[in-house]
Amino acid sequence: MLKIKNFIFFSVAVTAVIFFAGISSCKKEVNCVGGPGGSLTIKATLAHHGEHIYSLPNYHDTVYVKYNSKDFPANGMAGFDTKFVGEEGTDYVLLTGLRCGDYYFYAAGRDTAEDTLVYPHVTGGTPFSTMQATGEQDINLAVSESH
Repeated sequence: MLKIKNFIFFSVAVTAVIFFAGISSCKKEVNCVGGPGGSLTIKATLAHHGEHIYSLPNYHDTVYVKYNSKDFPANGMAGFDTKFVGEEGTDYVLLTGLRCGDYYFYAAGRDTAEDTLVYPHVTGGTPFSTMQATGEQDINLAVSESH
């Protein structure tokens, strides 16, 4: 009789340990789908040859955004979901109201450095992923001459 009680106690104890170990190893799944409607702001700084690109009165820096993607849209510029425009005199563009997830960013600006006056327009794109859902996140977007 004592052996049966010990067996039952041991079986219940092992089952409880396995059950609680299984629960504690479960991760809460985060639903990150890049898109609008969130509380995340991306502060995107455009840079050409390491120098920041500032929004000008006649040419504001612009970042085009493709939601839930890591690739430039197959149908070109028409495939972007939205765009954000920088304020005059700033060296960044604020991408507001985003959620965690995947994005493709394509930036355009105008470089005023003397050696770029022949081809002053600079552009560049990059995929971007984040698990951050709120607050502000800084990124650098490399741009180069557009010929």
